[in-house]
Amino acid sequence: MKEISFNYTIKNEILLNQIQLSLPEGSCLLINGIEDKAFTILGAILGKILPCMDLPDIDSLKLLYRDYNGALTFIKHNYPDEVSYIGCDPDRHLLFSEVWEELSAQLKLPLSKSAFQDILGQFSLPVSFLDRKIDSLSGGEKMKVALSLAFAFPHEVIILHGVVPWLDKEGRNDLLKAINQAKADKKIVVILEQEFHCLESVIDESYLLKDKHLSHTDRSQLFNHPFSQTMLDLVSRLNECVQQKKKEQMILEIDQFSFSYGSHRIYKNLSLKLFENTIYYLNGDNGTGKSTLANILFKMEKTEPRKIRLFDRFIEDYTRLEINRFIAYVGQFPENQMIWNTMGECRQLIQSHQLDFCKVLFDTFFTQSDAYPLVYLNFAELKFLLTIMLLTKETRLLILDEPTWSLDLPGIEKWLGIISTILENMNISLLIISHAHSIMPLINAVNLKIKDCRIISQ
Repeated sequence: MKEISFNYTIKNEILLNQIQLSLPEGSCLLINGIEDKAFTILGAILGKILPCMDLPDIDSLKLLYRDYNGALTFIKHNYPDEVSYIGCDPDRHLLFSEVWEELSAQLKLPLSKSAFQDILGQFSLPVSFLDRKIDSLSGGEKMKVALSLAFAFPHEVIILHGVVPWLDKEGRNDLLKAINQAKADKKIVVILEQEFHCLESVIDESYLLKDKHLSHTDRSQLFNHPFSQTMLDLVSRLNECVQQKKKEQMILEIDQFSFSYGSHRIYKNLSLKLFENTIYYLNGDNGTGKSTLANILFKMEKTEPRKIRLFDRFIEDYTRLEINRFIAYVGQFPENQMIWNTMGECRQLIQSHQLDFCKVLFDTFFTQSDAYPLVYLNFAELKFLLTIMLLTKETRLLILDEPTWSLDLPGIEKWLGIISTILENMNISLLIISHAHSIMPLINAVNLKIKDCRIISQ
């Protein structure tokens, strides 16, 4: 039995109060809560990212958390010196240029090719992956490599924070198998997650982080959360809005398009047509090129000419600034797209916004002072803010990459409200790229899947 108990303060504010957690050997624990700073810091403490010592100010943390001025106080500590920790950004866990180099360096063992194969095989990655460049991998493939490492380390405790949304169906099944094997080996797995329903079969205990406290919660209640009536009403509103609008104009056409990263083929003769006032739901296995499509549309990748049309012009005839007028893209990590620093800068810009409904949405969801730094917003708030800020009067296509990732049920309600308002006030199409299967089946969308280097309708 491992036990940990602590408090955590930042800027004289108690962020985590009297956290107590018992970790039985051979168990898997789920922690749910709003994806905010407290939730992130809890994962960092359990993952030993934050130093496990009683110090009023730790300068090194300023490299990880801007304006850090906090204290971590342990009341009781019976916790291993080393744990495996995988957070929601796989890039932060992969340090080298090639997969084989990553495995050999991090594990610090002269492993044979067969041993490497066994490690990668935990997440159905072929031995040919050893020769792949890390920067050529998709986000889901990077997460599978990171998870392979986490479960290969001989550590007693494995902490996973926000890993599920990265994984396709096969990856999620592999994660369940890896957790069961870890439990059989008497290891302890702690999962901090919003999208947790696929994990039901492996969870032994569940906890809820709310109002600075961690409390044990009834497992059955957590996994049997029905959609609220508000959520269902918002989905109906969204579907009705889309159904009533004309879909005559073609926004985007891709014709027999091929693309590769070096020798790794992504698309082969891929074709796609997107029409106005339509919702498209794009899914596919990890590494099939879902997020790559957005990079190509924004001319972030060199491609063959005269294959992609935006309205009546080929994509290469547009500048990136012109493309930004017609296409808005909210990526998986909204903090990487933020060009503003304070809420005041955003408020000033939104006041001159061409779209009045965006001003209403901004005033509804963001009441912070002008001096409020955007780095203090949680993940969901950043997504909502970026969605509103990127829209212009000329926007015709809104691309949302994993939009419900990290959102709890109230967060999904807010997201549905924002999307419904956008569709009601604009002639715009949505391209939703996601592995999530919770709310998506209820939305009246054209289902697209990337398979065998092509896009097929489902």
